[in-house]
Amino acid sequence: MFLWVRTPSPSSSEIIEVLLSRVPDLSRSVAISLCKLRESLDHEDSYSLYVRLTLRELIRISRRSLYESDLSSLIYQSCLAQFMGPFVRDRLDLALSEAGIAKKSAETLSISAPLIQNNVLILDDMKIKLEPSSNPLLVPKTRFHDNPTHTRILALMLRDWLAGEHLMLIGNQGVGKNKLTDRFLELLRLPREYVQLHRDSTISQLTTVPVIQDGLIRYEDSPLVRAVRFGHVLVVDEADKAPAHVTSLLKTLASEDQQMQLSDGRRIAPLRGNESKDVIPVRGGVHNYSNIKNTHTHTHRYTKTFE
Repeated sequence: MFLWVRTPSPSSSEIIEVLLSRVPDLSRSVAISLCKLRESLDHEDSYSLYVRLTLRELIRISRRSLYESDLSSLIYQSCLAQFMGPFVRDRLDLALSEAGIAKKSAETLSISAPLIQNNVLILDDMKIKLEPSSNPLLVPKTRFHDNPTHTRILALMLRDWLAGEHLMLIGNQGVGKNKLTDRFLELLRLPREYVQLHRDSTISQLTTVPVIQDGLIRYEDSPLVRAVRFGHVLVVDEADKAPAHVTSLLKTLASEDQQMQLSDGRRIAPLRGNESKDVIPVRGGVHNYSNIKNTHTHTHRYTKTFE
């Protein structure tokens, strides 16, 4: 009744070309190693282990490898190896060795606390030139006490930020997720828009905010829309408590499409230079409108977990 069309899986050479085209500064040797690892994990002997590296994950690892020399740790984080059983982790280690990816020592090196000198942020081996904030009143100011664990997490956050990734902090209550978020934005001098979700959150609450002016109710742009308009950082708190249709909307904005239709007829879309007045362009790059989500216990295939 239907015409079946079988789409073959891409070959290793095609995957390498995709990685090099999406990440132009990527070394070809790293791309070859990642493809060998993918082939090893896709082998029939490891099919039942449910350890997979999709093309999207390979592109993400390739971007982050530009800011992290330890390729094995990036793969461990992508596969959530800390939650694997001993047998599955040993199979992953075997696949790493077969791909020629050296596994470095698990010893944690101490990282100096963040330092700002002459408008340059120095953290671990990274140096970032700081620019004046577009809205200093929205830059968080927090009392933060540096410690080795939080400094190491800030370094991981900065590497993912530089790679253009969205950030999600997961941990138990009271471990300092909000403190880390505010400290990170304070160091980079980035203005923040804040929204807190709950089980009764709706899509309209994400896009509009009712206010009373001169005895009349009028609707203004929500923190999410303001973050898109002005290129601010959107901090979404308690994202795991929101309904599925609300989090799916956030996922759409965080994807490469970056589009959303608003109730008043306007539309959020990437900046292309020929938008009409009804289009709100996404400003400030792909990672400036929905960056940091603080949840508690839910884990996700594409998130890092900090315990």
